[in-house]
Amino acid sequence: MFVGFPVGPNHAVSLSLMRSRLDGQYDEYEARRVAPLLPHIKRALSLHIRIGNLESRLTSLDALVDRLAAPVLLIERTGALLYANSAGQQALREAKHLVLRGGRVQPRNVKQQRQFADMLAAALSDGPSALAAQENFAMRLLDSEGHGAALLVNSLRGQAGLGGMPRADAVLFLIPTDEKTTISALRLQILFGLTPAETRLAEYLALGKNLTEIAEYFHLSRDTLKSQLRSLFGKTRTSRQGELVALLLSSISVPLA
Repeated sequence: MFVGFPVGPNHAVSLSLMRSRLDGQYDEYEARRVAPLLPHIKRALSLHIRIGNLESRLTSLDALVDRLAAPVLLIERTGALLYANSAGQQALREAKHLVLRGGRVQPRNVKQQRQFADMLAAALSDGPSALAAQENFAMRLLDSEGHGAALLVNSLRGQAGLGGMPRADAVLFLIPTDEKTTISALRLQILFGLTPAETRLAEYLALGKNLTEIAEYFHLSRDTLKSQLRSLFGKTRTSRQGELVALLLSSISVPLA
């Protein structure tokens, strides 16, 4: 007794029900009892195969990441490039904000290379200074025409290897921004329950500004801004400035119903 069904082009699966010769063949009564189960077994096997195919596609994260419109780059702690999705490869070819020098990802603006190196070192640091440097996990890049982009760094150290992806120390996200970017203060207040001061800080962080620039612009102390930043972390359930900026940018870009 068996059941068979196709599972793809030129492929089929069959399930056979057998017993030893000592027990003899199935008689008519036994066959009638088993027959109603065969359609259910067929559906169960078909579903199992479909789920298996889906899992194999999902574990191929390179195909998934390659569909993202935002540039995504996986790098070593030295900045050496391990992987870039299609948008990331295009960004490196255009070299507006990021370039590849000696196989290492660096800002196009030479003056920002030290800031990038310090930010990467802080993101991957194991020491207590990492907490103090969390505000540097995002930076604003400028192209030759003054157009901005937010560069976010997230550490992958200690994370389990992702199926289909090279093992990396950090992931870079490049998100185009501009001073003219429309940021709804009301939306941020509604989504996260922010005060006016926290909303103002969130707006400028989303534009790629750092605490020093914001403090100078509004004539505020860094301690005041750090206090507001800690409150932002609590209300948005984030722990790093890079995570916070990524959340703010995604909240800005997704339309409200």
